[in-house]
Amino acid sequence: MKKRLLSLALLANIYFAQGQNFIKRNGTELVLSESGEKIMLRGLAFGNRVWINDPVPSEHHTEADIERVSKIGMNCIRFYMNYQTFESDAAPYTYKDAGWNWIDQNIAWAKKHNVYLILNIHVPQGGFQSQCKGDALWTNQTNQDRLVALWKAIAEKYKNEPQIAGYDLLNEPTPSGTIQNWDNLATRITDAIREVDNNHLIILANAIALGCNYSFNDGKNNFPRTEDENVMYTLHSYDPYEYTHQNQAWAGTGEGGKYPDPNVLTPPNDLEFATGQYNNKKLPTGNSDWTYFKGLPFKITNEDYILGRPVLYGQMLGTGSAFYDDVTINEVDANGNVIREVLKSDFDANTKFYFWKPDAKSGEASTATVGHTDNFSIKVTGTDDYSTTILNTLQFKPEMNKYYAISGWMKGEAIPTGSNAAISMEFYTSKSGAPVLTRDYEYVKTNILHLSNILREWGYPVYYGEFGAVRECFGEKGGQIWVKDVLHVLDSLGFHFTYHDYREDAFGLYKGDNGIVDESTVNQPLYDAFITYFEEKATSITPLTESSIAQVYPNPSKDDFNLSFKTPVSGSLQVYDETGRNILSKNINSATLISFGELLPKGFYFGRLVINDKPLAFKISKQ
Repeated sequence: MKKRLLSLALLANIYFAQGQNFIKRNGTELVLSESGEKIMLRGLAFGNRVWINDPVPSEHHTEADIERVSKIGMNCIRFYMNYQTFESDAAPYTYKDAGWNWIDQNIAWAKKHNVYLILNIHVPQGGFQSQCKGDALWTNQTNQDRLVALWKAIAEKYKNEPQIAGYDLLNEPTPSGTIQNWDNLATRITDAIREVDNNHLIILANAIALGCNYSFNDGKNNFPRTEDENVMYTLHSYDPYEYTHQNQAWAGTGEGGKYPDPNVLTPPNDLEFATGQYNNKKLPTGNSDWTYFKGLPFKITNEDYILGRPVLYGQMLGTGSAFYDDVTINEVDANGNVIREVLKSDFDANTKFYFWKPDAKSGEASTATVGHTDNFSIKVTGTDDYSTTILNTLQFKPEMNKYYAISGWMKGEAIPTGSNAAISMEFYTSKSGAPVLTRDYEYVKTNILHLSNILREWGYPVYYGEFGAVRECFGEKGGQIWVKDVLHVLDSLGFHFTYHDYREDAFGLYKGDNGIVDESTVNQPLYDAFITYFEEKATSITPLTESSIAQVYPNPSKDDFNLSFKTPVSGSLQVYDETGRNILSKNINSATLISFGELLPKGFYFGRLVINDKPLAFKISKQ
């Protein structure tokens, strides 16, 4: 393994050849300023114990760790910094020699091992931003002044240091008041840097929230605009969040499932209610024990209905309570005879629901400790008007002209006359006509394109400064496949990236953040995913070779291409153009040979082949 890594590092250093010149923006690309050679930044983040306010985190890593990053095949480290490394609140604007010495030492190590550093203020004066706890940066002008001055001091000291790839001004800003406050601060910092340093790339992040409103969007994804030309924009993505952060108490997540998973649906952001099925039998008045309620058939007559969900309907319950459990949705015929089961749920702690009622009306939905076959159900009570409890983790794709029926168990306590408690379904459309996606490569690609679309329109380089998944995602849950898919999408789009992060208990390639790295704590599936990716990049293993699962030929081609497999295989093939647009998809069912691409226009294309959940990449040329 050591020999393999040394060989890989040598190839990577050739691939990522670095001259003693600065990284500059050239349209949507980054180039070395003297040679004009294109460069891609690909690497890891170093957390540097910023969350515990360690002023000089010398215990976080040594030269050996930067060398280890280089041997993987990476050429970049996003270097997290806490303002307290440079100044204290008791002595603002007085910068510490110990902080500069620590940065200098890391630059020397990075230079020795051909790794760039992206300097990032992760914790500014006023507090860490991401969790809506750093409002003092926005409400206290002095904190902003100190941050501007600090960046000017950093730029003054390192203006002639080409081992620094760029200045990442502020991690995940959460401005309060107006979104313009981030535009104004970013402009102030940029102007201050440019007073002393015209060499370095400036990296600008979008505000992830306005105040504590994480759904706020100003129409340009909260990115600050700038007149500075030497700029790259950065995004962070951990989607799907419930998967990448699963079983983390601090994140408020439970079991997040696996990747890929065709049964997990992700609707578009502009989902709108279309219609509901509300004619199922309701609970009787008074008290009733658990009773099974069989649903009536509902026909899908509109092709725009892209998503269906179970809904628990509760109207005018007053002091009465309705209990719901064990819901099943079936595809049925017109007479209600079951054709197949679509979804089924015995409600538990992982069942998420959303309770809706008209404004100023009363009522609530909660979990109950009594159930049909266990100690869990959903309870609705206190309503004085309509209410719906939407089970937004239970959803399905309806098909045109098919019938569906929802059935389940209900129990009533003191149900008043005139109430209506029933198990129902609702159906939704997308305002923009966007599809429902499953948890797979297409979801990853669509999400990345959606987040970066405005930056591509503006014509700037795009940098995914953070993406990652917790250790619970890897192994049988497919985290390594998710990482490979993200890497493939980013690579196909020409986006730069740093994975979060090198060492920490939740996301780290290695565990811990103090002392010598214990190599036995490596996240092996993640490590292997990186090694495979960088080995392919360093040795240009495209197109598929004779020793691979498949061979693509002829390549280049004037007509169609053939994929030949050594044994019959099943899987899928996608072909993308150079902008990342999916232009061809094909299923493979127990085949040894398939043909594709006859109608492709001239140009270069990226192929993605998935066989037995193993993604393989290749490049083809149509002449």
